[in-house]
Amino acid sequence: MIRIAKELLVYHFKIDVDPAELTELNAALGNLVLLKPLKATEIFQEIVFQTAQELELLPSDTTLSQISVVLKLSSLPSPLESCRIKCMKDLSRNIGSCNYIKFDGVVTGITGISKYTQSTRYVCPHPACEGNEGHKFIRVHIAGASETQTIRNDFRCSACGSVLEEDKSSRNISDKLLAEVVHEACFHDVINVKSRQRVQAVPVYVRDELCEKIQIGKKYQIIGMVRKNITGEMVSLAIEANNIIETSHIVHPLMPSVLPESLLCLYTDRRDSPWSFSLSLAYVFGGEIAPPGSYLHLKLGLMLSLATVSEEKPLHILGIGREVEVIQRLMDYGRQFCDRGVCHMTGSHLTGKVISDRQETAPYFIEGGSLLLASGGVCFLGELGRLKRKVQEKLQAVLGSAKVYLELAAKHTGGLPQRTVQPLTCQIWGYSDNTPNKGNTSDDLFSHQDSGIIAKSMLDGFGCICYTDVDDEVTREEVNTLTASQVLVQSMESQQRKNKLPVSADDFRQFFQYLSSYRTKMTGEALHLLQMYFQASRKTRVCSESGTGVPVTALQTLVSLSHGQAKLSLRHKVLEEDAVMAIRIYEEILTARFGMSILNVQPRSHVTSKCFEEFIGPENDRAMHQFHIQLIRFCGHTGNMEE
Repeated sequence: MIRIAKELLVYHFKIDVDPAELTELNAALGNLVLLKPLKATEIFQEIVFQTAQELELLPSDTTLSQISVVLKLSSLPSPLESCRIKCMKDLSRNIGSCNYIKFDGVVTGITGISKYTQSTRYVCPHPACEGNEGHKFIRVHIAGASETQTIRNDFRCSACGSVLEEDKSSRNISDKLLAEVVHEACFHDVINVKSRQRVQAVPVYVRDELCEKIQIGKKYQIIGMVRKNITGEMVSLAIEANNIIETSHIVHPLMPSVLPESLLCLYTDRRDSPWSFSLSLAYVFGGEIAPPGSYLHLKLGLMLSLATVSEEKPLHILGIGREVEVIQRLMDYGRQFCDRGVCHMTGSHLTGKVISDRQETAPYFIEGGSLLLASGGVCFLGELGRLKRKVQEKLQAVLGSAKVYLELAAKHTGGLPQRTVQPLTCQIWGYSDNTPNKGNTSDDLFSHQDSGIIAKSMLDGFGCICYTDVDDEVTREEVNTLTASQVLVQSMESQQRKNKLPVSADDFRQFFQYLSSYRTKMTGEALHLLQMYFQASRKTRVCSESGTGVPVTALQTLVSLSHGQAKLSLRHKVLEEDAVMAIRIYEEILTARFGMSILNVQPRSHVTSKCFEEFIGPENDRAMHQFHIQLIRFCGHTGNMEE
């Protein structure tokens, strides 16, 4: 028999309750838990006390007041839609009721950890009174109560009527914090300017072990009760959290069971080729912005990044070219297909900001920055050259470490300066104009491309760098003419005639929602090929200035590209063909950035209708198979040289 050896003032029991299952077993008790939680807690407290006494789990002199029971709800039944809130004004409907409510939202800021009184003991000041000894007067924090309601100086002894005094040595304290949460819908429809509006965050009080779960930018399902705070003439509402469940990995509720018909037909037609389906998607992607085939490398990079949003290793995209307006519009078009897209604006913070707590209940408050708020989605930074120097330095540190750091000054910590760290869980998109440095305007295929004012260390942080001006002058002029012609034609056509592409934006939206449930697994053959190419490239691409032109993060980028290629091809396993495609894309990036390729890869930004079959179709498959053979020879030859 289990017996609690250490005697405590209060014994805390946390019971996980599934209301739906409980209601099926006992409808009256289930309804009591949902509609009258305080009464239900008293019943469970009595049951726990009687059970512990019968089984002799607690000391014999333990009283009922020493038993604290917390019912943690795992969910709320779907019929209780009136208990679901979406904004701050919905809290007013539940003022005065003790019913549970449910709130699905994203944490935008949190306070530092502070303390609250979980339980304490009061005694009668008269030694001769029976209230002077034992555990007759126990005060335990209940949901929704403030510190001033738990600790008071007007309690009286039930025996003699004297004012009770707190035994401060018996006070038990625990952690709490205040989180500000907004509804997840605030991050949807990021393109439509008319739908944007200001929202007031909902304050949520989080206590005990739930404090460890909370991270800025994460999406949670919060179950709790409405709490009303009265300070002088001010009345504020908040949620007292009963349970917090992370919902970042829950399957999208609008997940289509099948692909759109347009994509099914395209997949059926291209399924014999391991590469044609993904290239065909990139060919028509963003056709409303740039003509099909133009900016193919950039479009393919954006699609690969969107496909790997749910993966642990992000794939950051940097577009470099002269037509920055087209690049920006394509990135705006692409980020609407992820569940969360955050556009970093002037005046907002990149990583976050630490300020004094407005509620004056904690030492500081952390406002989440763009990188944290975009967790599980895309953070669009715009033109990197327009960012302030300090912001660029922060971005460079984040890209290098894949972590977001926030400095806590001594005035906030009350001691030495500290820092908080949170993993980077979003894809970073940005672009740069390469015209400020006009040092390279030649059409020589073996010369490297100008990267503008972006430093090398920052370029290394972006996994996929898409140069849009690597083609010859004739191709660039043709693409610019087609783009301008398309804009003029679209401005004169009706909305119905504009949507005549084989794959519409709605089809792409369903496609990426479909991919969000995909989980790909790397095969040993594919990983071995990526590792061999990484080692061989590091040895052969040697720069006199910095040792090698291939960054140490190249292998991680290659793995992310392979996973994205497998997802776009609707495969659950990353095959060797996916690795070949990832290497081909990365070799084009290195060639455009540093110059001639040992594998004889010629980077192309655009694919015009004249050379469509050369890059998509059987002719491209033959070229990719030949590239695969050449790649194996290259890796093997480099390994033999080392031996």
